[in-house]
Amino acid sequence: MRFRVEVTGYRELAEALAHMGPNAKKRLRPKMIAWGERVLANAKQLVPVGEDDPVPGLLRESGRVVRPTISLAKQKLVLSVVFGGDPVLRNVRVGHRHSDNLYALKQHEDLTLKHNDGQAKFLERPFMAAAPEFPDMILDALDEAANAG
Repeated sequence: MRFRVEVTGYRELAEALAHMGPNAKKRLRPKMIAWGERVLANAKQLVPVGEDDPVPGLLRESGRVVRPTISLAKQKLVLSVVFGGDPVLRNVRVGHRHSDNLYALKQHEDLTLKHNDGQAKFLERPFMAAAPEFPDMILDALDEAANAG
């Protein structure tokens, strides 16, 4: 289960990145990762940990930030924050199917589940709260790259 922020089709952004060369990507990538890590840290505080979990806390620990994609040719920036992907979670039955991502998705989306620790929408809420900061983060990184020479 993943949430991702994707900025696409902005010719001006692609031109600015191309003009600044590798310095822009070097400045932008760590800022994107840091933004994703903040979302992840807030999400981990909300991930439900249930008594019936195959390994308590495994879903929480499966969270990670995927290395950002910065493509000048496609005029695209992509950053994903992901939960799931652990082989143990694949053995958890969700309905009639087995899948680690189905387990993460059910825990995230099912508002009827009762959790003693954590809650549904554990990734969506921190992600949406941080989303307004993303454009400013990009602009700050580009400014730093431009000023660095």
